[in-house]
Amino acid sequence: MIVGAPKRKEDETYFSDLLNLYNWKNIVIKKPAPFQLFTQSYSEADICFDLRENNAEYSKSLPIKIFYYIGSGKPVIYTHLKAIEKHLDISKFGYSVDPEDSETIAKYISGYIKNPELYDLHAGNARKEYEEKYNWNNIRNSFISFIRQSVQ
Repeated sequence: MIVGAPKRKEDETYFSDLLNLYNWKNIVIKKPAPFQLFTQSYSEADICFDLRENNAEYSKSLPIKIFYYIGSGKPVIYTHLKAIEKHLDISKFGYSVDPEDSETIAKYISGYIKNPELYDLHAGNARKEYEEKYNWNNIRNSFISFIRQSVQ
């Protein structure tokens, strides 16, 4: 299952051509969901990806979706971003990749298929990481303090 849509027309054409060329069965493509339905939209997914361009803006931003994914107990494959590296040890629950390196990304996906124990470990670690470090009950006070300091 793929949830999302290409940003550029040429990406849409490229992806459509790949689907036609390989005639893959059992691929479901869902349109991006509104925020209220976001977690429901990927609930049946096994791995969550965010393979965004690694530019200066993205590299310094910590993508909020990663917290939804790990909170859902999903292993992740994410573009290697400085902000993620600084704040999360992604190796506990997934992989940090160059989004242009499709061979490595395919290797990681195949690794989960060949080694279900690794998949289960990463899925469990994702949920554990969220529960121990990133759920609202654990970050509430520091977040509220941050907001109060920022407003002053």
